[in-house]
Amino acid sequence: MVLFLTIGCKQIVIWKYGIRSPRNETPESIIAFAKKQGQSPENIYMFRDSVSYLKFMKDSIYKRSCFSAIVFNEKGFLVNYKDSAGCQWSAAGYIAKLKKDTIYRTDESHLISSVIPSLIPVTGSASPDLHAQGFDYTVVFTWAKYIGKLNDRLFCINEIAKNNPYARLRVISLNVDMQKSWCLRDDQKTKLN
Repeated sequence: MVLFLTIGCKQIVIWKYGIRSPRNETPESIIAFAKKQGQSPENIYMFRDSVSYLKFMKDSIYKRSCFSAIVFNEKGFLVNYKDSAGCQWSAAGYIAKLKKDTIYRTDESHLISSVIPSLIPVTGSASPDLHAQGFDYTVVFTWAKYIGKLNDRLFCINEIAKNNPYARLRVISLNVDMQKSWCLRDDQKTKLN
């Protein structure tokens, strides 16, 4: 009890989940981490460059969905599937319940076409197919090495989406670690508050 009062709740969570300050990463370090977590690198994307990264992270909608899932419908519009009061970690539950025949509120100012061209696979240089056919929704979930074991809550989205009986879901696993090759200034880097 004394330890908890001395160092505080936040520090306990950081230790328990292996959270650390963000570091500059490389595609190789991301792939190694993903494999260690049982993830296939073929489904992992990252931002093409620092401009794409900074644009995404400054957008209030995307920033609020960071370390959660962002869902786009088959027309490419952002789906407002979450309760604004809900926990961002509850994304897996929503993904499991997404239905093809349900009409969700959408945000037509946030389009998948503004995200997909900014991404490249960690294993190569081609962007995901913007016009992939046969899917009712595209789920983009964001994760980072520096959030440690909290990634488990995100990586499970792959399996949940695959097993959704109500809709066909395409999943894009988007790593949001900063890349060493971007040479970002300290004031541009993600801060762990």
